[in-house]
Amino acid sequence: MCIDGLIEIIDNLKHLNVLSVNIVVVTDDVLQLLLKRDNLKHLGLRVRREEKYSDEINPQLWKQLGEKHTNLRMILNFDITTFE
Repeated sequence: MCIDGLIEIIDNLKHLNVLSVNIVVVTDDVLQLLLKRDNLKHLGLRVRREEKYSDEINPQLWKQLGEKHTNLRMILNFDITTFE
């Protein structure tokens, strides 16, 4: 799924309160949309081995997300499998 598609989904699903995505799609635009939500309860982030050096999440927006959604539950999934 492209980031634009994810942004459209987040924007259109008004009752979305659980989201699980690969960490590489957590852009500033995605975080800003999540900040507009009043009911975000669970956020799952998957980190694949080959993505471990991807861009960092914007620390200011991440802090704002935590301050707005004080009861937000995080799930981190680290996929370290390799295919040889």
